[in-house]
Amino acid sequence: MPEGLNLPLLLGAAFSAIAGVLHLAVIAIGPRWYRLFGAGERMARAAERGRAYPALVTAAIAAVLLVWSAYALSAAGLMRPLPLLLPVICLITLVYLARGLLGPLVLAGTGRSRRFIAVSSAICLAAGCCICWGWCSNGWCWADSYAQTASYRHQLATKLVPMDDSDYLRLLTIQAEQANAFLSNARKWERERWVCQRLLQGLNIPYRSEDFTPAGQEPPDVLFRDAAFEVFFVLDEGRRLNDEWREELQRRRSAFSLAQLVRREQRPRRISAQELLARLAPTLRKKSHNYRERGLDLSELDIIAFASLKREVLDLNSHFPPPTEYLRQGWRSLSLVGPTFARVLFAHPDAPDFLRGNLGRSIVFDVGISL
Repeated sequence: MPEGLNLPLLLGAAFSAIAGVLHLAVIAIGPRWYRLFGAGERMARAAERGRAYPALVTAAIAAVLLVWSAYALSAAGLMRPLPLLLPVICLITLVYLARGLLGPLVLAGTGRSRRFIAVSSAICLAAGCCICWGWCSNGWCWADSYAQTASYRHQLATKLVPMDDSDYLRLLTIQAEQANAFLSNARKWERERWVCQRLLQGLNIPYRSEDFTPAGQEPPDVLFRDAAFEVFFVLDEGRRLNDEWREELQRRRSAFSLAQLVRREQRPRRISAQELLARLAPTLRKKSHNYRERGLDLSELDIIAFASLKREVLDLNSHFPPPTEYLRQGWRSLSLVGPTFARVLFAHPDAPDFLRGNLGRSIVFDVGISL
């Protein structure tokens, strides 16, 4: 079964579809099946006389049941979202539950057999419970998925035309396409500039696009006024952004509903500032060694580490220890940026003023952005 589909809703859809097909079969086979399925002697005799209304009533019931099945499939994620999905699913659930609970009382003495009343009421009750259970669980999952797309809800608020699930899916697919393009080798400098801009936003330093220029030869990666930024990313162990977003793009392109995009993720583990700083060591040691071998002066480079972690999150209340090892390596400054925070870890006297002026301050962003 494809990821994200909802078994209770599929069972509810199956109940409705089977009941709808059986009603059509009753019309085709005739009076014998009217009696077999407990429609009552009056309906059976009317069918024997060739009256039209038994077939019309039964066909109408079949059509309603098949439409209900389609709405349950839509809610389960097997079809594109149908109009008024939420109110229709609620109505279907209420009708099924009412028929199942009140059927034995209402249908008593109407000429229908006890077996028909008992079996049909049990089926309706089961179908109503399945759809209710499936929709409630689906609703909680969708709430998680919508929370991850808050930026797209802001776009929705600015539009005059309401958006449905298919519109959200298109937006999410476009986002994944843009992320894949952003992570390509051709846009490496744009990624590095974006990290620099996140740091400047956190430090409340105004800038213009033309203030950023690529260096003639790396390092550094990005030149901004008197800063020479060298950028690198800190990721979870074994995580590859390109592969991750290619897989995510394929997942979003193949989805029929937002429910199919839901994945249960473990809650990120809180880590201390000391543990996060330790994650910088492998890359900074390697860069320090390689640049020294090339005869480069590390005291002219301003390092920015962007922490893009999915399985862990920084405890902003934890203490940042002195970055002694990185100071000894000889960098002019070292800054740490994450999805929700920025901090200048150290800056020597010859570092840019805007870095020295924010030394040791942890700035928390209003809106977290990551890759």
